[in-house]
Amino acid sequence: MQRSSALRLVTLIAAVTLLGVPSLSHGPAAASTPSVSGPQLRAVPQIPLVVGPTPLQPTLVPVAPRNSATRGSLHAASTTSAFIVNYDAGFNANPAAKAAFQFAVDQWSNIIQSPVPITVDATFTNLGAGVLGSAGPQNVASNFTGRPIANTWYPIALANALHGSDLDTTSSDIDAQFSSTFGGFYFGTDGQTGGKYDFASVVLHELGHGLGFLGAVTVDNAGVGDYCCGLGAPLAYDRFTRSNGQAIDQIGAPSQTLGTAVRGQSVQFSGPQTLAVGLGPAQLYAPAGWQGGSSYSHLDESTYGAGNPNSLMTPAIGADEVIHAAGPLALGILADTGWSLSTQPILSVATARMPCSETCTKMPFR
Repeated sequence: MQRSSALRLVTLIAAVTLLGVPSLSHGPAAASTPSVSGPQLRAVPQIPLVVGPTPLQPTLVPVAPRNSATRGSLHAASTTSAFIVNYDAGFNANPAAKAAFQFAVDQWSNIIQSPVPITVDATFTNLGAGVLGSAGPQNVASNFTGRPIANTWYPIALANALHGSDLDTTSSDIDAQFSSTFGGFYFGTDGQTGGKYDFASVVLHELGHGLGFLGAVTVDNAGVGDYCCGLGAPLAYDRFTRSNGQAIDQIGAPSQTLGTAVRGQSVQFSGPQTLAVGLGPAQLYAPAGWQGGSSYSHLDESTYGAGNPNSLMTPAIGADEVIHAAGPLALGILADTGWSLSTQPILSVATARMPCSETCTKMPFR
């Protein structure tokens, strides 16, 4: 189920100019949401993963156990949602890439609970220098029956799960694109990357964005913050973000105040499920200079660096950095946005703050 080439072009253009995504709001922004009698759908930008520095020593965050009692692997466990992947010719010509993609799909299918199959378009294309992958929801939906919060947009896969049926039968749910020109991918799933970039980790990251790990705030060159794509109301993610303790979805938009709030300050995700992990609010990536696509829609790189159990959803990945688990903070964030999970996003403070532990091991040099 491929979306039209025209819509793909629109999304790619938006990804270059708007990537990063706005915080929609309980306050002023919500008032501009169109009042209609049925569900609405909108396209949003994709979120990239870029090349990062290679860690001093190879690191591995292995597939997460289902829980501490059983220690059973989430990989190959009974699935709680079905993913249907539409591979393009580039994937079909590379069986190892397809196997790595399926490995990442298996992780999410055993965590995310949905009664509606989740469809993914997987494509190899030229993404530009330094970009390994880029993905996001094909559409976001609002005003549907089953939404937890009014005047709020939800990624289409989540909206379908909450609604109980497919709200958009004409498009796939997630558009996931990967660099066709980058020659440094490792397509195995054993973590033995040999100085290359682990493709399964990149896919796992990008599917996380497609499922809803993204906000809607963007900042223009004049420093004005606004909501992307004409949404006029927050994404579910934006309902739980804070800047120095202030709810970002309560800041008026467009405004310089909003643009300042998401740059160079303490920007955090503070949903109840995320706080239940025991690490306090999740630190979001918010450099002083706005980085379209990277800012705000990722966990902070310096806080959750290579080898940290929560490093999957940071904006960059290095060679020999293998991350085969979503991490408790990412799971907490997705749970706060509305997803039902088959596993609890809990990790002890002692374990999560260690660079490496039994959930994260340093790999010997080969």
